[in-house]
Amino acid sequence: FQQIVLGIYIGTIIFALFLLSAIRDIDSGIYIPAISIYLLILVSIFDIFLFIYFLHYITQAVKYEVIIQKIYKETSTVLEHTCSLKNAPSQNYSLEFDFEIVSSSSGIYEGFDKSELIKLCDKHDCMISIPITKGTFILDGNPIFKINKQLKTEVKDKLLATLYLHQNENIENNFLYGFRQLTEIAIKAMSPGINDPGTAVICLRALFQLYRYRMQHFPDDIIKNKENKIRINTKEPSFENIFEDTLLPVWHYGMDDRIVQREIHHLLTQLQTVSPHQIVSEFIKVIDLKINLQSS
Repeated sequence: FQQIVLGIYIGTIIFALFLLSAIRDIDSGIYIPAISIYLLILVSIFDIFLFIYFLHYITQAVKYEVIIQKIYKETSTVLEHTCSLKNAPSQNYSLEFDFEIVSSSSGIYEGFDKSELIKLCDKHDCMISIPITKGTFILDGNPIFKINKQLKTEVKDKLLATLYLHQNENIENNFLYGFRQLTEIAIKAMSPGINDPGTAVICLRALFQLYRYRMQHFPDDIIKNKENKIRINTKEPSFENIFEDTLLPVWHYGMDDRIVQREIHHLLTQLQTVSPHQIVSEFIKVIDLKINLQSS
């Protein structure tokens, strides 16, 4: 939106400059393009109202509620696309990968070119396992692929070229980054310098909506080709890992804050009612013990 507004303003300025160059002396008098001037006046009035709306948009966009909701929606969209199975994928297959391919560069693993990687696997009749989850930082020279057969160096280079190794993360490629962003906002809100448990509560509510969906839906860690032959085996984060990595840090920072403490207990109780899970029930017991100790 900011780029669109900037483009409209630059376009108005350029139009005005061309219009000024069109006003000139001719033999019969001064030539003034009246229609263009009226059009410029209308555009300028539109720009004034656009500027007012732009100021309103900016003041709303920087609110923490809007930022949290934006992160939640983006994460939810990618999560629904990635975790589309209503039942956990079966593990009744045995795959062996005896060879490794090391990374040729350092970066954050953000996924791979699915169609190109399947094409290479079909061409060289091999299976590949990616033993790391998205969002993992890989140093140059560390294993990033496991394969079931030895391949030539040039083939390995082509396989590595299908990987997305970036220096920055984004939610579009890795929904777990959205979870972590919400966790970081909640932790920063509870820092002594900010001390805003209300913002932490909003983050927690967004996190628990994502937890509920992830508990009931699962990612497929097996990718097959058109002939239904297994080609790629990926490592997807389990619900337990996501839960521990994103909620426990918030709990450690806010366990002594009554507002955060009771909100987590309230949300966990609802989550356990909708989708019973062992790790959730265990965490509820920990919070109950903490509340009872404070009460006594």
